[in-house]
Amino acid sequence: MATNKNTEIRNDQSEIENFELLEKNLGFEVTPYEGRLSLAENKSFKKLELSPSQKIQVTGLLQQTPLAFTSGFTSSCYVVSFPEGLPHTLTKLKQGGYGSMIQGEHGGFVGSASFYKMTTQAAVLGAFTAMSAVTGQYFLAEINSELELVNKKLDDILEFLYGDKKAELMAEISFVKYAHNNYSTIMMFDEQRIATISSLQDAKKIAMKDIDFYLNDLYACVNEKTKDYKGLQETVKRAERAKQCAEISRQLYVVSGLLEIYFSQNYEQQYLDYVENDMIAYINKCSSSILSDYGKLQNKVAEYKKKLLDNVDNKDKIASKLEEAVTPYKNESDSSIRCALVDSIAALKKKSAYYIDVDGNVYVKNEE
Repeated sequence: MATNKNTEIRNDQSEIENFELLEKNLGFEVTPYEGRLSLAENKSFKKLELSPSQKIQVTGLLQQTPLAFTSGFTSSCYVVSFPEGLPHTLTKLKQGGYGSMIQGEHGGFVGSASFYKMTTQAAVLGAFTAMSAVTGQYFLAEINSELELVNKKLDDILEFLYGDKKAELMAEISFVKYAHNNYSTIMMFDEQRIATISSLQDAKKIAMKDIDFYLNDLYACVNEKTKDYKGLQETVKRAERAKQCAEISRQLYVVSGLLEIYFSQNYEQQYLDYVENDMIAYINKCSSSILSDYGKLQNKVAEYKKKLLDNVDNKDKIASKLEEAVTPYKNESDSSIRCALVDSIAALKKKSAYYIDVDGNVYVKNEE
């Protein structure tokens, strides 16, 4: 009996050392929360929506912690912290285990030995993959909440779309909304995830073509000569529709690009920097084009000379609407679309902590 007990103790110690080595090499930490904390009743915490299978994976993580082998230890919840962000840790984990070369008797290397057991690594990988999926959904929903593409119903968007690009653009918007809203579940199935990435890349290319189409239409509309005040009013309406379509196409470009990053889980710094800089440059280019064309339209309204039978009583009202429409493009660094882009990428790299209760539910602390 004593021998069996000693063997159990050695095995437990081995598991503890195994897990602690994973924590050190991958840059994460699992610690018990000191004191009692009712996460479900505390408004400072947001519960993330996990599927039953995802909850099982998270529970598996707790079963691998050193405290799981400590007799009699209980805690209301555990804190899993990632100093460099969960995606960074997950990327390192997916690249494989850390190992050392084994040198043979004649001096040559004959193989390699893992520093930690694959069962522990598999449990951690499964839990982190599940957590990454649901937190990715959470980040995307929080950051993109102000974007028209994400919030508006398809019927509302359909009302102002026009031209040959209408059906094409609606199809891509519908797909991107589907991918955005179902991110956490699609992420759990590799074949579906890969197919989604390909479709998102297509959506991004189509968005760029549609942006150019509607911006060209805006330019042509603004530069047309108007015979009378009624014609000028019609020009303003057409310009607004073209701008709206260009804007929704621009949002499709940004959201599809962001989703590609999140679905691919390519978090290499060089790649993230390139994508962010490239997309910001394109966003700024679109804003410059809209500002230029709306500037011409504002001048056209301001300089319009009243003709016989013209009713120009609402000229100031039109000028005010034009200024309101163009204001968001004047300071692009503060615009909702650029903030969504920058914040979405930054969220992947920032320090993060997750609170897990004994039932496998995951919570994040609401930012103040």
